[in-house]
Amino acid sequence: MDLSTHAGSRVESRAKISENVYANTIPPVYDEEKSGPQSCPSTFGNTKQPQFTIDKLRQLRSNELVASKLLPTRTSVNSLMGYVRELQLSEATLRKQLVKTKQHTEEELSQSLSKVSELERTMMEVERDRNPAEAGRVS
Repeated sequence: MDLSTHAGSRVESRAKISENVYANTIPPVYDEEKSGPQSCPSTFGNTKQPQFTIDKLRQLRSNELVASKLLPTRTSVNSLMGYVRELQLSEATLRKQLVKTKQHTEEELSQSLSKVSELERTMMEVERDRNPAEAGRVS
């Protein structure tokens, strides 16, 4: 076998191989039972456009309006932040008032207790003064 014949047969075999690769244009069959469903099908069985009634369109629009009202906007967030600041200031003011009221109440309680103690002492003195006077009258 000479070199030209050998080289020619190699070229022919390469040509046959490349022809076979490109000649097979049948796409491979996808088996969903073995591999699961395709994530992105190349063809769709139902190509009809969805039919919406006026009521369905109104309902969709109504749902969109409700959703748009629920989405926060810059103004609504700023408004809520302002409200939170007002609540914090109000809470601080109420805490200060509570502390002042507590101090005032404790002072009044202390004064009341001292007055009660003074009254008890006075009553004991009056009873002591009465007892010798009664003892002198009875005998």
